[in-house]
This record gives sequence, structure tokens and C-alpha cells, in this order.
Amino acid sequence: MVVLIPAFEPDEKLIKLIKDLRQHCTFQMIVVDDGSGSNYRTIFDQAQSLGCNILRYENNRGKGYALKAGCLLY
Repeated sequence: MVVLIPAFEPDEKLIKLIKDLRQHCTFQMIVVDDGSGSNYRTIFDQAQSLGCNILRYENNRGKGYALKAGCLLY
């Protein structure tokens, strides 16, 4: 099973969500950076250090595109 999380300009709530999910499951996690920009790089780096695969693209394309892009990885 895979957990797919689209994210645009996330805060520490994303990290908390990932940690909470990790306590209850060992699913593969994919986080899609939906063009958040360099100001949010540390959040995505933290997510990656927690074992998430990160898919990034430069411009915000919306949640639907992020979900489709994440599904194509799996």
C-alpha cells in the first residue's frame, strides 16, 4: 500500500502527519511538492529524512495534477 500526500506550502503539520502515520503503518509514502518554492525546502527535506519519496515540480499545478503525478510513480 502507498500513502500519497499532495502538498503546497506545507508547515510542520505535514511532518506531524508523517510521524503519526509511521507509528501505525509501514506504508510507502510519496509526498508531492506542488511547486511550493525554496522557502519550503526544509519541510520536504524533513519528510524525506522520515522515509518519504518526494516528487517535486517548479510551478503549482493544483491538487489534481499532484495526485495524478504521484499515482504515475506507483
